[in-house]
Amino acid sequence: MKRWSNALLSAGVVAGPLYVVVSLVEVTVRDGFDPTRHAWSMLANGPYGWIHSLTLFAGGLLVVAGAAGLHRVPGARPAPGHPAAARADGGDHGAR
Repeated sequence: MKRWSNALLSAGVVAGPLYVVVSLVEVTVRDGFDPTRHAWSMLANGPYGWIHSLTLFAGGLLVVAGAAGLHRVPGARPAPGHPAAARADGGDHGAR
């Protein structure tokens, strides 16, 4: 069980850097793309836009895997009073 948790947590850690690295590679190989004028989301346009879309999809899956790994770690819960500890019933339960 610990091995699965570590693998899921590692997947969550990889999500952000994967997106940044792939986007930076795309920026360097795309003709006419100027990162000072264009948002990275513009990389999803054009004939190679599927690469950026696939990177976003894979990154999302990795984030969800990381969240599942965090859920499996004993004691990895928000502290009482932390905003993330607010219940779904809408009460703030001491969160400020």
